[in-house]
Amino acid sequence: MMAVMDALTSRERSIIEALIKRGGRMTQAEIRYETNLPRSTLAMVLISLEKRGLITKREWGRTNVVELTEQFFSGKQ
Repeated sequence: MMAVMDALTSRERSIIEALIKRGGRMTQAEIRYETNLPRSTLAMVLISLEKRGLITKREWGRTNVVELTEQFFSGKQ
């Protein structure tokens, strides 16, 4: 997990740290308030993390539920 964290940008790291602090699952809106990232920036960073297989996003009403993946915990990219 530390190898993965070292490879992240500061914005990506702040999102992952917020998820870890909250048990690995949060809504996109909660992440936005926790990290103080603008909506568009957050969306782009989440897309990047999702493409690398570190998180998954599922629609939930008017927001998304973001979860850390097993791949994040295993450290394989």
